[in-house]
Amino acid sequence: MNGALLVIFYLIDSFIHSREKKTAHLDKPVGRERFAVNGMINVLFLLGVLATVYSYGAIFPKSWGYWRDAAQIVIMAALAWLSMKTTPRGIRAKNEFFYAPLKEVAIIYAAIFACMIPALNILEYKASQGKST
Repeated sequence: MNGALLVIFYLIDSFIHSREKKTAHLDKPVGRERFAVNGMINVLFLLGVLATVYSYGAIFPKSWGYWRDAAQIVIMAALAWLSMKTTPRGIRAKNEFFYAPLKEVAIIYAAIFACMIPALNILEYKASQGKST
């Protein structure tokens, strides 16, 4: 099934790509550009995300309950905010960064999790009753 889907997606993507106009930036002469990594502060923020994920299971006590989840969310949101504030806008502009793909992924994940809630509730109920599926 996965192979069939990959072939279908490839064919659709190839058809759409063949109909697109060539963009202006591809017609520009390609010059040599010095390789550089900008925004290295973000490596620290990524390490902070990894540390937060690790801390959730290893350091934050389970007795915190939902506060443990809230702490993880707040810390990751703070790291994301710091990344946006410390990275120069020019870097994001040069990389053509925008939020549309992030919004799409957030909507898809919200839909998936919303659909999972009833199924998880049924499984939890059946487990509490000692019944199998």
